[in-house]
Amino acid sequence: MACTDGVTEARDSHGDFYPLARHIDKALTRTPGLHSNPAQLAAFLEHDLHTWAPGLHDAATLLTVPHPCYSPTRGAADRHRVLS
Repeated sequence: MACTDGVTEARDSHGDFYPLARHIDKALTRTPGLHSNPAQLAAFLEHDLHTWAPGLHDAATLLTVPHPCYSPTRGAADRHRVLS
């Protein structure tokens, strides 16, 4: 995933920055299969971002792509070896 500063610097009504990493982690934990569906992850983040910062005035661009080494049937230790 890659994004522009329009995503990471979006602010809510209290002036708090959009907590991208925390919201991705929550989404991946709560939604089975989201990690293997880049389009669904992008749609979730777009909706979440606009909920966080409804008056978003900056351009916000987000790119999500599948990881070529990811397999949901592969264990965490195997994924670590592949990605290291």
